[in-house]
Amino acid sequence: MSPAPAINEEAEKARLAVLAEYGILDTPPEKEFDALVRQAAMEFGVPVAAISLVAADRVWFKAQVGLPAVADLPRPLTFCQYGFSSSGVFVVPDARADGRFAALPMVNQEKGFYFYAGAPLRVHSGHSVGTICVLDHLPRQPTESQLQALQVLAERTVELLEQHRSRRIQAASFPPFPEDRKPAVRGERLLVVDDDAAVREFVCTATRQLGYAVTAAANGVEALSLVESDPAAVELVLTDINMPEMDGLTLARALAASPKPPRMAAMSGRFDSQIRADLRAAGVSALLAKPFTLSELRLALEKTRAPAV
Repeated sequence: MSPAPAINEEAEKARLAVLAEYGILDTPPEKEFDALVRQAAMEFGVPVAAISLVAADRVWFKAQVGLPAVADLPRPLTFCQYGFSSSGVFVVPDARADGRFAALPMVNQEKGFYFYAGAPLRVHSGHSVGTICVLDHLPRQPTESQLQALQVLAERTVELLEQHRSRRIQAASFPPFPEDRKPAVRGERLLVVDDDAAVREFVCTATRQLGYAVTAAANGVEALSLVESDPAAVELVLTDINMPEMDGLTLARALAASPKPPRMAAMSGRFDSQIRADLRAAGVSALLAKPFTLSELRLALEKTRAPAV
């Protein structure tokens, strides 16, 4: 059997730390991931497709079709040991003719797998945590459109992984609201704006616990439309900064120019000095760094009642 690819120990340690942040290994099946592997199998017309996550010594399948009895495999016995670190879609047209894989048990077994294509799952940090891959018992040469489709499915898989990570971070940040504590406000009308559905959901849940009457928007365009259609319906806006279509700073400037601007707070993973100054100039009176606690969220929203400094 050909030796496994060389591993840089420091880089691998960092990669495994990133994988651990997602808390995804050994989690139950989820329909969104299952749908992606079914689509991959259909696109290639193959019997097997999987979303694989590459741990230290094993490859674990978050979703799969065609391998119902397999939860994971030893890392050295898989195609994914090469595929996950590839710069693009990694293709093995016929494993029997490839010295790296010809001796693998999954190739030599009765009805072995000869064809493999895997697109790496490269997450926000730049590390690859696994692949979305397809396999067949026959040798194949995939088309360019099939390879492009697999790359798109990899991007969608990464989006799901990032949502899973966001939910995990926010769940840890937002403990259950104490039942014996009265909400800080009663019915103040708050608009939450964030393009990440998982973050938006958690912030809405948390602010409702704080007593706000909450509506939500997925980007600045949607938020501005809501405010312009009924200015009295929004007293306070909490917006993310980095969003498609219209970012948080552009939204803040547009709201500041309205006849009756709402109070505004902004949230982001990082505020540099320039964006802080720009947000202050646009009338944003509170900045909230992600991830944040329920207490930090409450204090930031309360701060909008004071003049911006």
